[in-house]
Amino acid sequence: MTAALKASGLTVTPETVDAGATMTLTAKLASTPPRDMTGQTLQIIDHDDAPAGELEIVQFDGRVNRTGKLTLDVPSEPGTYEWRAVPLAGAKQDDLQETEALAFTVTVTAHTTRLNVWGVPTAIEAGSRFTAEIGLKCSSGCEMTGRRFEVVDATGEVMGNGTLSGEILPGTQSLYVARAELTAPETEGRHDWSIRVDAGDALHPGAEAPLRIRTTAAAEALVTVRVTDSESGDPLPGQSVVMHPYRATTDEDGCARLRVAKGSYTVFVSGRGRYPMRRKLDVEDDVTTEAALQAEPPPSGNW
Repeated sequence: MTAALKASGLTVTPETVDAGATMTLTAKLASTPPRDMTGQTLQIIDHDDAPAGELEIVQFDGRVNRTGKLTLDVPSEPGTYEWRAVPLAGAKQDDLQETEALAFTVTVTAHTTRLNVWGVPTAIEAGSRFTAEIGLKCSSGCEMTGRRFEVVDATGEVMGNGTLSGEILPGTQSLYVARAELTAPETEGRHDWSIRVDAGDALHPGAEAPLRIRTTAAAEALVTVRVTDSESGDPLPGQSVVMHPYRATTDEDGCARLRVAKGSYTVFVSGRGRYPMRRKLDVEDDVTTEAALQAEPPPSGNW
């Protein structure tokens, strides 16, 4: 008796693919009554009606036949392409010859350009120089050397620019980095700037990322906060100390040092596994203060 074949589906991974990258195909086929078609083959036909590859059925679970994986290159131009899977011509595989062509869509997109900014001080003296770290990455890991960037303020005025030299951040895959040397506004307060990179070509669009900076009056005093364990008195490294908008982290001696403008502050000290502490502090000159943090109890076994 001849089996009635039904193509259960063909999966394209990922659903959208960068132009010129690769995709992976898998397919499932079922029949009534169920029939083992292991070893039979589907041929993939691309948008130009050219053979692109073959999918072999490698597994039958008693109900559904499954193919192995096939990795193929996608077109180099963005667009939507109609492909299909058909029984391999000329092969003796009577079961598959009865199934209809399985059409599927290949969606090809331009590459995504990801722009990141970090390393900006939390508080910058008005009118002073500062550095921002800039990172640019293509979703397909393409070369970013030579791409130009601009830093603009809220009105669109260019505050700085530069070119990616080809330096890649250690420990990353194709994250190209540069440093922008900038001058903060003369006025105090928050300033919403942005960094933008123009399109490299049709496949590599531009990108933009926010750069928010806060300028303060000139630092007039050094505040040293020594953080210790409330029971042992031992110094606690790695604790966060915040005197908004200033912040620092304690060193191996449990000390955090912040250069601040004179004024009244709330000092907030916190760290993992410790109860946080806050206190008021008036700063008129260099000052040293201490914060003893109590350890949180260990997690209860009842939770």
